[in-house]
Order: sequence, then C-alpha cells, then structure tokens
Amino acid sequence: MNVEVTYTCIVLEFSRGPSYVVTCIGVTQQSRGNWDCPGEKFMSEELASVSTCPTRKRGEAATRPPAGMPYLPGGISERSPPWPAQRPSSSSRQDPNIIVDAEIYFKNQSNPSNSDIVRTFYTDVKENGFGNLIVDFGSIKSNNITVDLLAPLKVTVQFLITDGFEYGLTETTSSAYKERYAQINGWIEPVLKKYYTNTSKGPSISFRNSDGWIQAKLEYEFDTTNIVPSGNITNTILASTRPFIYVKYTLEVNDIPAKFDVFPYSLRIINYEFTPQLSNRSSVQFKNFSERVANAIQTLFTNKNGFTEVYVPKLSKGSIICSTEVTFLPGTTTNSSVAEEIRNGYSAIEATGLQLIPVSQSAGSQDSFPPFAIIIIVFCSVALLVLLVVIALLWKTGIFSRARRSFSPNSHKYIDISSLVLPHTRI
Repeated sequence: MNVEVTYTCIVLEFSRGPSYVVTCIGVTQQSRGNWDCPGEKFMSEELASVSTCPTRKRGEAATRPPAGMPYLPGGISERSPPWPAQRPSSSSRQDPNIIVDAEIYFKNQSNPSNSDIVRTFYTDVKENGFGNLIVDFGSIKSNNITVDLLAPLKVTVQFLITDGFEYGLTETTSSAYKERYAQINGWIEPVLKKYYTNTSKGPSISFRNSDGWIQAKLEYEFDTTNIVPSGNITNTILASTRPFIYVKYTLEVNDIPAKFDVFPYSLRIINYEFTPQLSNRSSVQFKNFSERVANAIQTLFTNKNGFTEVYVPKLSKGSIICSTEVTFLPGTTTNSSVAEEIRNGYSAIEATGLQLIPVSQSAGSQDSFPPFAIIIIVFCSVALLVLLVVIALLWKTGIFSRARRSFSPNSHKYIDISSLVLPHTRI
C-alpha cells in the first residue's frame, strides 16, 4: 500500500551547557489510512516549548530561519534542502523508521563544535529519553561528525592558590613544578574521572604569578560520548578534600566561575609592627600573619548558614591593616550582617592575641573618624612644615640678627626722627 506522507517539523528547545540552546526539529509522519504514529498531539503533550512549522513534503526546500538567527556553519541553507537524496524510504508501512534532520541555532553568539553538538544531543537523549521514541545513537551526526568520530572533550579547571609563588613553577623541569603538578593532579584527576573514565592525554598544568600567589590552570582531554554540566564538576571539586588552601570563588570549570558572595572587611591590628615582608604575599611572614587573622575571624562564622571561608588578600601599613574577604554561598547573608558579626566579635578576636581599635572599617560601615578631619590634619601639618622651613632659612641668612641690632637703643644706625619736619595739619 502506497501512503502519501507529509512531514511536520516540531521545534523543541532544551538547554545544554552554559551559553547555548540546542533547537531540535523533530519530524513526525502523518498519512491517510491506518498509520500508527504519535503525531503532533503526542509531541505537544510530552515535550516542552513546542511550536509547529509549516507542513512540507519530502524534497521541499527548508524555510529560512527567522531574521537574526545564524546558520550552523556547513548546515542547511536555502540552496540545500534538508532531505538528502539517498535516504531510507518512509513511503511504505513496512519501513516505519523516521529520519530526523535538525537545524540548530545558538544564543549569545556561541559557536560550539560539531563534536559538542553530537555530545549534547547524545547525552540529553540518553539521560532524558525522547518521549516514547527509540533513537539510534549511532545515527546521531552533525555534518560529518558521528559518535564514533568525536574529537576529545576538553575540560579546563583554574583557581588561585594562597601559597607564595616561586619562579621555578614556570619551568616544567624544575622540582618545584613537578611537586606542585603531582599535588594538583592527584587532587583534580580523580574528581574528573568520576564523570569521564578514559583520558586521551595527560593534563597540561601551567602556573603564573598573581600578585605573589599561584594562579593554576589545568587542561584535560577525555575520549567520551557524554558531556557533563560544568556546575556538576565545580560542586564536586568544592566538596572534595583539598591539599592546600585556594580561593574558592576563583574556581572556574570551562571558564564558568563558582558562585559565591564575597564581603570585604578591614581590621586594624595595633599590637604588631608592620614590616616590608608583610606587603609581599609570597613571603612566609605574610602567609603566617594572614592565616592567623583569617582563623580568628573564621571562628565567628563557623556555625553560620552558608559560610564558606575567610581570606586575607592584603596587609598594609598603619599599624597593620588587614583587608579580609568573608565568603558565603549566594543569597545566604548580607553585607551588613557580616559587618555586625565582626564588630560584635572584637573581644573573641582579641582573645587570640590580636589587639584591635574601634575605628576598623568594613564595606557598608562608617568610620568614627570623618574623612574631612583627615584633610584638615594634613593641611595643617603641611602649613606648619612650610613655616618651620621659612624660619630656618631666615635664621640662616642672619635677618633676625640684623633686625635685632636695628631696633637696639645702642645701635649707631638708628634714625633720629626729631629732625624730621612734619606737615602742619589744620583742624
């Protein structure tokens, strides 16, 4: 029995990855007679964000996408119908298979590779299914890339380590590089292998100096058909046991940063003298003192919901001003709450041997010493200094001595004003 088959394209959008949305155009068969197929009704009931395109028959040219929607490079165009000439026939009931062509558009000007597209579709269908339809995974293809021809999947991880940077880390043959490489890879690789088992290439790890601390970047490649959301990997890394202290809010997986709220706060420690080494984040003195301050503040927030960690990114003179960062999970607290907690905890911090003064500042708090008073003090100090310099110069030139002699009664250079004739004034 010959059956006239028409094809209706159903647009299905599903998010996959951080910056693009895959738009899949599914094709359903409709015919005259007793053809058993799901049809548009099933598609609209089971799939989210469904809309229908104009009905067209096999061989008809595809409708051009809406204005502003770019074609996938090498994909369908007006000159290239979506139905290749050699394709299994669906004109008889004995061959009910359906071939689906997809026109894929991307948001935010992203341009994923064909391997990314195949992995995305493969992973989504494998995890979530495609309604009650059975998909032949081997048939998934984007241009010439199939599941068997996928390029290795690249996973990039980077973060900031609060250890002092040493220049041996830039030389891959140095003992400092090898030791740090083994330490980091021994931590991150087992985390990634929970999701990707087959490593196609050993990790590439690079280090750079970030104002005295170590910025680490790791690049892995895996032979896999799956793609895992970067957020899942980020959460697993954050929950794992770390071999050193790193700044958690600097963690990025595939350029997607971990999400934290960061609250800055400054403390002035007055019972310690500032030394030049404390301004160098790579020095032992900075590391020891900053960790002491961070630990003292951390005890104030240990039982607070959403609290993660305290960092001290900077120490400056006066006596020692500690710039701190208190981090929380997003939306779990406010800046004013953090500042109030620290002010109320001054006695607990001082119990650790760090003596504070009550004018310590935090973001959102107001110092009891007004800024205009500082300006007045500076101005008066400069004026007094200038006056002292002028007096010193006058003294050095002998002006004061000559002036004293001029006004002395014993001086022979005095002026006799009695001989002066003054003009008469009439009254």
